[in-house]
Amino acid sequence: MFCSRCGHPLNGNIVCPTCGYNNINHEQLQNTNHYVLKQTYDKTFKSQIIIGISISCSIIIITFVYLMLTSNTNGVYFSNENNVNEDDWEQVDVNQEKNETNKVGVTSIVYDTRYQINVPTTKDSVLDMVRDDSVKQKEQCSSKIIEIENRIINNYQIEAVNLCEIDVNMALELENVIKYIYNKYPTARGYLTHISLGNMSSVNTIAFFQWLAPFTYSTQDNLLGYKSRIILNSSFYLNKVKFNASVEQSSASGHFPKNATIYSPLAHEFAHYLSFIATNNYYNADPQIVYDTNDNYSPYVLAIQDFNVGTHSKKMAMEAYENYKTKTNTTMTFDEFRASISKYAVTKDERGEYIYDETIAEAFHDVYLNGNNAADASKEIVSVLEKYLEM
Repeated sequence: MFCSRCGHPLNGNIVCPTCGYNNINHEQLQNTNHYVLKQTYDKTFKSQIIIGISISCSIIIITFVYLMLTSNTNGVYFSNENNVNEDDWEQVDVNQEKNETNKVGVTSIVYDTRYQINVPTTKDSVLDMVRDDSVKQKEQCSSKIIEIENRIINNYQIEAVNLCEIDVNMALELENVIKYIYNKYPTARGYLTHISLGNMSSVNTIAFFQWLAPFTYSTQDNLLGYKSRIILNSSFYLNKVKFNASVEQSSASGHFPKNATIYSPLAHEFAHYLSFIATNNYYNADPQIVYDTNDNYSPYVLAIQDFNVGTHSKKMAMEAYENYKTKTNTTMTFDEFRASISKYAVTKDERGEYIYDETIAEAFHDVYLNGNNAADASKEIVSVLEKYLEM
């Protein structure tokens, strides 16, 4: 399981060992002007969840909410092996004030705010809140960046994009990555709700994908609303010199696939998103559950449980390995097969257990970068991933 702030493995802990974030008592709630202008804190949020569960009296919903909160609704993160030069940036708390954004590598965007709403929880009310939260954080952003953000939103069915202080050329390159993925996999459109810069305490986390982030709580029906998101660590994405040096070193050392760039980690992170959709397809689940409901809960809970531990990710990698053995009679072991992609493809968590979805993501990253010149293992794995995306 991973920290919802920095993406670092929690190893069974509640408090993140890297950034100190409490992953049960999450962020403060805020209310917008068309709801109630007032700030409340996590104690209120937790008590309202308990009330909602008791009112629902549904074993399935209790299981689901317990799973979401105790598992941290987790994310899969992409880390860099190289130590960064801390003289190039300053680390700040996620909930920084906007007047601190002149610091190198710091964004004004607060990606992890939660909202208490006084309207019924529906798909529309949750997504309206996602869009409202995104728009209100664009006040200090340049018109060129907003234009790129709006193009991504309109062309690829992503509800909210917040890149604000990012370099225009960087934003255009990231848009090209997104264009590649959604044009190649059009059935993946409509499930990811947010892409955003974010301040993270873990300096080596480049980005993370979080598939079910609690976002709203309704006082009318005691239900939670969620969003899925990809967060880009501002300490990298707002410091191209440091980012370039780190990625070049990691690619040269084999930690990342060959020819990695500062733009390609987004492809790696989108691969986690595609893998999550593939896992949902395997369980015949709907990957866009944006609020508590009885519909599709059973298969969706199975998909969440599976993706948390990487069972289906391992299945896809193993299936690709068996296909490769059939074609080539290779004597490579399964682990050697995965390691032929990159060192990060066989990364382990703090308990020493493989994170199999990193194998899937690095295979996709490799094929995105190198096409037919990618490792054979990468091509086999992406072929299997595509099979499950088409189910």
